[in-house]
Amino acid sequence: LARASLDGRLSDAVATLEDVGGLAGGLLRLALASGEPSYAVIARRLVDSCRTTGGGIASPFGTDPVLARHGLAVVADLDDGAAPSGAALLADAAMLLWELSGDDAHRRIAEDAIAPALERALEQLTAFGAALAIAARLRGAVRQLVVVGDDPTSAVARLARTSGPELTAVVSPAQSEEFAASGFAV
Repeated sequence: LARASLDGRLSDAVATLEDVGGLAGGLLRLALASGEPSYAVIARRLVDSCRTTGGGIASPFGTDPVLARHGLAVVADLDDGAAPSGAALLADAAMLLWELSGDDAHRRIAEDAIAPALERALEQLTAFGAALAIAARLRGAVRQLVVVGDDPTSAVARLARTSGPELTAVVSPAQSEEFAASGFAV
């Protein structure tokens, strides 16, 4: 996973938690939209790679060598800026994985990823909106809608896509079996 490039030349910067979490969440949503489980499998690998051997949460790509050369320590950015924090993006992807698979390890990753942000959230609610949204999802009931059928343009499929919950998938019977074979409950 490359952090950035310019004119086809890759940056020396390593991928951050924001990069990993954002990509994993995007891949999961692509899997749900397309019915293609391979995207969800890649997302699961990305999310799982963020669990450290000590049980913490960190980018699997380590610290940025450019910043390290300048003696700059990188502290996890727990609050949201123009985009959700890396911890919140990872937690979002982990929650989607938990909702798709029922694997409690992914729910724990989501909980652990946002726990430090929640410690500070009450002091400044607007800076931690994404983490608070994940916390609400963790406390709420799982809502998902899966339409299995041969016609992805049917009235039921269209209705599901336009008015269903966040975790909505329209898949063929074969795609449903592929998801199940990959460890997902679609």
